Amino acid sequence: NSLKVSTLEGLKNNYEKINTIIFSGDVFRHSSLKKWKWLEEFLGDRIISYIAPGNHDVGINNDSKSRKFFNNSIFGINPYPQHFSKENINILIEDSIRSKWQISSKTKKTLSKYNQSSKTILIRHNIPIKELLIYANSRAGIKGNLPALKNLSKEIKDELTIIAGDTGAFSNKPRVGCWKQ
Repeated sequence: NSLKVSTLEGLKNNYEKINTIIFSGDVFRHSSLKKWKWLEEFLGDRIISYIAPGNHDVGINNDSKSRKFFNNSIFGINPYPQHFSKENINILIEDSIRSKWQISSKTKKTLSKYNQSSKTILIRHNIPIKELLIYANSRAGIKGNLPALKNLSKEIKDELTIIAGDTGAFSNKPRVGCWKQ
């Protein structure tokens, strides 16, 4: 069962119903080691948590103070992509800030190892293809051109669902979009 939690209040009210949570970035408006420690204590050992860090969590430069806060927290100690399976679904969590919005070669390599009969979901903060740039809240940190869906589909042949979190912050930005190749 999935439970939509969009606010801290919702998380608090449904704490007992949650066993795994995946954040698609911008967990905090301004990152600090104190905030990451608070989140770790709040979630405790009962809730398994993953974070695809966002620009507000780690900054856009890989040597930023915010990146150091994140890396020194329990959430930043495991290398990306992080992956696990749940109910016959492969789930990858990617650090799209570090890869400057591109799907990293390490992520692509990990994707190629999955069984084609299983569903696969990639969760990241930033938009991965140029057709979806209209959904992005900003273009901060992007390097180079994003691939077209058609070109990305040639590289990643298996069916893949990508969830990107940096969308819909403004009333003129769509919150949900779906493209299928």
